[in-house]
This record gives sequence, structure tokens and C-alpha cells, in this order.
Amino acid sequence: MNITAWMFISYLISMNCVNGNERRGAPARPACDRRIDSSEVGTDMSPIIMAAAGTISVALVLYTIGVFWERSSGELRVPHVALFWAGLACDATGTTLMSAAAGGMGGAGALSVHAVTGALAFALMLFHASWATFTLVRGSARMRASFHRLSVGVWLFWLLPYVYGMMQGIPALPAMGAGVSLTVAAGVPLAIGSVLCLRATRDRRRAVAAR
Repeated sequence: MNITAWMFISYLISMNCVNGNERRGAPARPACDRRIDSSEVGTDMSPIIMAAAGTISVALVLYTIGVFWERSSGELRVPHVALFWAGLACDATGTTLMSAAAGGMGGAGALSVHAVTGALAFALMLFHASWATFTLVRGSARMRASFHRLSVGVWLFWLLPYVYGMMQGIPALPAMGAGVSLTVAAGVPLAIGSVLCLRATRDRRRAVAAR
């Protein structure tokens, strides 16, 4: 099994974690959708949770740098692809660590909003990094120049589970319901995407007017 397949499988397993100690007959509550309290898992689990959150945040930084560096460069290059793969590896590592923390609470498997969006985002990241590698090695100059459109789209979608998980970690928000977190998580990439589209349209108009 190659490394990309292992990362995808480990991500799917880690995202589908729930508390297996729910009362019989009561609906299972996804562990990924609730705030993890150190009092529940013990102080020995706190470093794992902190490492998981930190690693996933590093993935965000690496992926963001790679996407917008490529966008400003105007052409896909080797450093950009390297950052894509590094961000993917950090994301897989972080969710695996979070799976270990959830396992300490008796985790089992179940679907949730965070699990579904997270798995889709990871699949897109894996496809994006793989396609970027192919484009860099065998793609045409036109493909390398326009690849940033796919990069930005995948990055925006990846923000959805990231922001959703972050919102669920805020103590006051889980009590307000997952719908609030999902609304905010969807609004952030939509707002950023709208700004980027407006700027791209403005730049194209300026380029046409300058001719």
C-alpha cells in the first residue's frame, strides 16, 4: 500500500470517531463534533490533543502558503507541489493524533458533518496534490499557468471542516447547536472566495483596459 492510500484510509478512520460509551438506546454523539475536555480524557491526553490541533494548523499554514504562492507566481512550480504534499501529510498526522485522543474516550465509528466534510476535503487534497505532481511533470505550460484555480477551490473547501472543528472547540458554541458552527464554517470560505473572485474580475478588467 503506498503512502497516499495509507494517509487517506487513516484519515477516514480518524474522522469517524464517536463516544462508544453512550447509554443504550440513546443516539450516539460524534466525538469529532463535540469539545474534548481534558477532564474527560485525563491530563495525559492533553498533549495529544494539543499536538493534533497544532499539526492540523501547520497543515493550514503550509497549504495556504503553497496555494497563494502559486497564485501569485502565475505558474505551478516544484516548491508549490512540495508544500501541497507537506500540508497533506500534516493534516493526516493531525487527524490520526486526534483519533488516538478519541480512542481514549472509547471511540467507535459513525458519520457526522465533520467526518463527511473532513473526508471529502482530504480526498480533494489528495487528488489536488497528485494532479499537481502530474501537471508539473507532464502537463503543458497552459496547464501549469491555470492550475491555481483548482488550488484555490480545494483550499476553500478544506477550510470548511477546519473552521467547523475550530468552532466546535469554542465552549459556548456547542450548546448553540451544530447548525451555528456549520453556518459560520460555510460562510468563511464563501466570503473569502467572493473576495478572490471580485479581485480576479477587477484585475482582468484592468488588463483589458490597459491593452
